[in-house]
Parts: sequence; C-alpha cells; structure tokens
Amino acid sequence: FQGGKGVATLLGVALAANPMAGITALLAWSTVALLTRYSSLGGMASALVASAAMWAVSESSWWRALLIMAVILIAKHHENLTRLFAGTESRIDIK
Repeated sequence: FQGGKGVATLLGVALAANPMAGITALLAWSTVALLTRYSSLGGMASALVASAAMWAVSESSWWRALLIMAVILIAKHHENLTRLFAGTESRIDIK
C-alpha cells in the first residue's frame, strides 16, 4: 500500500462533483493501467482526463480545481516519470 492517495482523492472529487466525469476518469485509469501495466501512468492520465471530462460535461468551474490537482499530482510523480523514462518503473503484475 504505497502511494495512490492523491489519485484516489482526485478521482473521488471528480466523482462527487460530476459522476460522469469521475467515471470517465476511472475508465481512463483502468484502460491505461491495463494496457501499459503502469499504475502511475494510469493515475497521471486519469488526472488529466478528469479535468478535461469535467470541462466537457459540466458548466461548473470544478474543472479548474481538478486541473490544479492534476498538475500537483504529476509534479509529485516526478520520480515515477524518471523511472518510466529509464524503463525501471514497477509494473502491475497481472496473473
């Protein structure tokens, strides 16, 4: 149980603010994570998708808050990005 709290918080906010945007972000996480087997990459992608989906499906300004959260989340994943580019990031073990 390491990490994931920021992604979970962002997805929870997206689900609460607009369920359609939240579900879209969850689908983005699961799709990217399953295709690449990198949970961190799925989390970063879902963060960006959450703000874009909120912008697309809602008239509220929640997309701005989600975008700020996404930028912070990606910045906090700098070590994951370094490992991704180096090819040493741990993968999801699917059996």
